Amino acid sequence: HQPRCLHRPSSVLGPSVSCGALQTMAPSLKAALPRALLVQLVASAWASAWVDKDTPTEHLSKSMPDGSNWTLVFSDEFEEDNRSFAEGLDAKWVATDKIHPPANAEYETYMAEAATTANGTLNLKMELPSCNGTANQSCRPMDPGFNMTSGQVSTWNKFCLTGGYVEVRVSMPGKGKAGDPKSVGFWPAIWMLGNLGRVNYQATMEGMWPYSYDTCNVTGDIGWLPPQRFPNTQCLNSSAPPHPLLGKHGRGVPEFDLAEVMVSNNTPAISQTFQVAPFNLGCQPVDPSQISANMNGSFLVPPTKQDWFGCQYQQSIGYSTGTKEGHGFGGSDFITIGVEWRTGPDGYIEWSIDGNKTWRLGAGAVGGVKGQVGPRPIPNEPMYLILNLAMSYSWGGPLPYPFYPDPEYMDFPATMHVDYVRMYQHPNETNIGCDPPDYPTAAYIASNPNNIYTDPNAKPPNNTRVAEKVSEAVVASKQATRPQGSRVSEESQLFVALV
Repeated sequence: HQPRCLHRPSSVLGPSVSCGALQTMAPSLKAALPRALLVQLVASAWASAWVDKDTPTEHLSKSMPDGSNWTLVFSDEFEEDNRSFAEGLDAKWVATDKIHPPANAEYETYMAEAATTANGTLNLKMELPSCNGTANQSCRPMDPGFNMTSGQVSTWNKFCLTGGYVEVRVSMPGKGKAGDPKSVGFWPAIWMLGNLGRVNYQATMEGMWPYSYDTCNVTGDIGWLPPQRFPNTQCLNSSAPPHPLLGKHGRGVPEFDLAEVMVSNNTPAISQTFQVAPFNLGCQPVDPSQISANMNGSFLVPPTKQDWFGCQYQQSIGYSTGTKEGHGFGGSDFITIGVEWRTGPDGYIEWSIDGNKTWRLGAGAVGGVKGQVGPRPIPNEPMYLILNLAMSYSWGGPLPYPFYPDPEYMDFPATMHVDYVRMYQHPNETNIGCDPPDYPTAAYIASNPNNIYTDPNAKPPNNTRVAEKVSEAVVASKQATRPQGSRVSEESQLFVALV
């Protein structure tokens, strides 16, 4: 299931020109067309490679609230049954395989076979097949027979974008009914990370997550988060040296969460957050006027500012929104989650549910504080998407008595259904790919220092201050190779031929 040319009309060369024809015409085009027009043509062809042929025509563009019309740059409608997302088998997604998440006190182990497609949806299935060999026996995570499995997929190192709008239509497991023991406990999530951090490969996160920072700290380190591993190259007093494969900017693995879904004794709630580093003292927004919430949306409970701001390991700014009971749950009722962001000093992040804005964060909310910290930009890093179904005793809705997964109280298997994923960008601000010139990632990932991108148990490279000293990583300044599982489409061949 690789990206295919959409063969839609070209605004440049007329309605009858396909991507295949463009490849044949490449030599003459390169000689005849102005470079600016050529770049526009190549960008259009490259973007169309990621658009699913099953995406309805009316969704190839999207009218935005400001009146602009944005272009679809990525989509997956999941209409093809029985897709496999194991490493190297899918051009758009890779499944996490045989990894127990090392953070957040999670119960599940992610398995590639827990993610598949059927009946027009991506299905992430959580199972508790047995405990000590007995299917219906109460099962605790400390039991040797505990074997909960679930699914997680991401576009890591395959498709990224810098700025844009991401929309996911999803149905969560359970009934979405407050106080119902068969509804609580599940923790489905839709979220994004910077491409330098591979999800659940913790060594790639050390000194990287959730930094979005391009200046030098004034007060030094605040909180318990390791210092930024790769600060701006002008930070000469930093103990972390610049890296020849990562450019001049401060680098990191920023995170924002489109949705973390919880069902408690009150109401189904969707948490939408931005993780920030380094922190400002108190972890409060620098300019509260840069934050606004929509109190007029069709929500059961309007967006409510979260009262947890982190500060030991992260600074978190977020809102939670209560949804109508059962809406977006059970595999038949779907809810649409969205996030829009623009980078730069006037940038912002704006979250939505079912097309209604929930809250907005302007760049000034995480700006600099004199004598403390510089501005934390809306991420300039190429960002990739993650979809997963988790369970934790420290996050998500509280598990019912006896406070651990129990098939007598909860319905297993449980499935998170994803109807589609669509991503859009302003036609004048197209920036897709995981290796943009100003924020490169490919060569560094290919160098794979200390095997941090292939071994989930690897130790961080010894170029940052960490508690446990490890052997120094050998960082090869070799030319980047295509990541495993990449496939050369006719659009990529066209790109090479033209450029």
